Amino acid sequence: MTDEITPERIKFGRIAAPVEVTDMTKALAFYVGVLGMTKAFENGDPVGFAILRKDVGELHLALNKSIMRAPTPPATL
Repeated sequence: MTDEITPERIKFGRIAAPVEVTDMTKALAFYVGVLGMTKAFENGDPVGFAILRKDVGELHLALNKSIMRAPTPPATL
């Protein structure tokens, strides 16, 4: 048996969590492409809100471009 984490092994319980994102395209690529969620709903052009589902869990993604990003740490030599 392997301990590898794959989308098929990730299971969600009943949640409906709101998540603010600064880049909807990248967020959808991660949650759908990597975690294996499915898009149940989207609104806007470009998309500003989306509902994603996996098992009985939901994520409500909302675009918020004003979120401050953490500073990039300086490169080390």
